[in-house]
Amino acid sequence: MDAPTNTAVSESPATAPFRADGLMFWLLAAMGFCILAPCVLVPEWKSYEKARHTEEFQRFQSEQLQEQIKLESQRLEAIRSDPSVVARLAQRDLGLYKRGERAILVSAAPTAPPPPDPVFLPKPVPPPAFVQKVITALPTYDYGALFLHERTRLTLTTMSTALIALAFVLFGRRRFG
Repeated sequence: MDAPTNTAVSESPATAPFRADGLMFWLLAAMGFCILAPCVLVPEWKSYEKARHTEEFQRFQSEQLQEQIKLESQRLEAIRSDPSVVARLAQRDLGLYKRGERAILVSAAPTAPPPPDPVFLPKPVPPPAFVQKVITALPTYDYGALFLHERTRLTLTTMSTALIALAFVLFGRRRFG
């Protein structure tokens, strides 16, 4: 009689049948990372935007102050070099007149109001190109409220971390062990 032969043959990885555990591992890990990434990156992006707007505002204020310094410097130079400017300032501000001069007060028509102070309008900070592509593919939703609200972000971070941990606990040993 023939001796029984061992028919168990190990298959090479290239010919191994499809294993669902690998797919489930990567699916759970990807879902976890897709939720965790915005929980971490959106608040950082908002703080970056705020810093950029603060920098723009300070630059705007600096430009306004430089303009004011320029006007005051011109006024000071006129006072230093032109005696008629000093005489007008003495008459207007101090009420000093030359002997024999009489002041005639004339009610002037109201002058036009001074131009309004320039208003600071921050420029929007465009996201990187790859983020812009992702944003255009997503539905319109207030993601700021979702990922910036502290309690919601904590819940989403916990859930995404749990998904990643679940992927490693259930399928990681087989995959990496």
